[in-house]
Amino acid sequence: MSLPLMILCFLFLEQLFLAGLSQASPPSLSRLAPALYIFGDSRADTGVCEDPTTLSNVTYDPYGFDFCIGPTGRFTNGFTISDFLEIMLGLPITIHYSPKMESDETLTIGYSYASAYSGILPETGSAFGETSSLEKQLTMFNSTLRNNLLKAFNGTAELSAHLSQSFFVVFIGTNDYAYNYLQSSNYNTSKICNQDNFSSHLVIELEKQLKTLYELGARKMVVFEIGPLGCYPAILKSHKPETKCVDEINQMVSTFNLKLAHMVKTLRSMQRDATIIVAKTYSLIFDMVERPSSYGFSRIRVACCLVGHDGTGRCIQDENPCPNRNTSLFWDDYHLTEAANSVIAAKCFHGSGVCTPNIYTTLSSGQPGRRNPCFIYLLLFAVMIAGVSYF
Repeated sequence: MSLPLMILCFLFLEQLFLAGLSQASPPSLSRLAPALYIFGDSRADTGVCEDPTTLSNVTYDPYGFDFCIGPTGRFTNGFTISDFLEIMLGLPITIHYSPKMESDETLTIGYSYASAYSGILPETGSAFGETSSLEKQLTMFNSTLRNNLLKAFNGTAELSAHLSQSFFVVFIGTNDYAYNYLQSSNYNTSKICNQDNFSSHLVIELEKQLKTLYELGARKMVVFEIGPLGCYPAILKSHKPETKCVDEINQMVSTFNLKLAHMVKTLRSMQRDATIIVAKTYSLIFDMVERPSSYGFSRIRVACCLVGHDGTGRCIQDENPCPNRNTSLFWDDYHLTEAANSVIAAKCFHGSGVCTPNIYTTLSSGQPGRRNPCFIYLLLFAVMIAGVSYF
């Protein structure tokens, strides 16, 4: 294990311990936000699936191969994008929400509600078992507010202040294509809806959900684009293009991303007290595919782990992954490696061109000179494993 990764693991374990001690206390001076609330799909899932028999379960080797405590339910070999963001914010690693926690001691540093195979639409991913759509995740967040957080603060005004200073991230939309529109054997969506109408339908529904999140108290949000799905190993296997990527599918998700940007711009004009950012990850990941050596990658068309044939794109249990994980872009057929996640997180947090304004600028506005020391360790780690400049 490299020194930077050892530092991150130490920070993770330290923060995991502190999370167990955390009550409704004032945020540390080293924190840029009092809490991080995470919504979305398997890009941010930290282990919500508790049933090892379902197709959404990845609590087995080689998942978590480079993670401090092994497999936890994260769909990668190590840290997710949201894990990196939490470290940069100076927060403990967020635990996933469970209804069983409703009467338990409250953690006021945030929860992850993200669920594998979930989407904007409630039926997305249902062919692989029970999922929690974004709408359902928002219902669980509302339950958290009523049953947990309200008890931790002195009234609704104090809770509202906490939420307005907290940060919210949303990773959603990928599965509405990968596990819905593009799977005509399981869903009839593509038969009754053309590509343009489908993307419009998704954006309209997502707008409703972001408005709900705002009404529940969120004022600082980042919504991540869908990546270049046509470049992902699962799509390359099924379509076998002569080019690096399947252009038709990339055009589908690009249309969604354009409409997403327009919708968020409209929301910002309506909700002046909110900062809503679109993380432009499509172009960044596409650039990783086009110019892999610029990011330290050499393996870009195939997954690092050995993938099964159950249609989920997951790694086969207990099979060793590739030895060059730090130079691999994709971990399994649909998810990025920790190395790629670190690039995206660092660029969104403190770089340019991905999140505008970036997260650090958004949260440290009016607080000159305030920097989270954990961020320095993360940059050291990211630069060494990806060989890229973030500024």
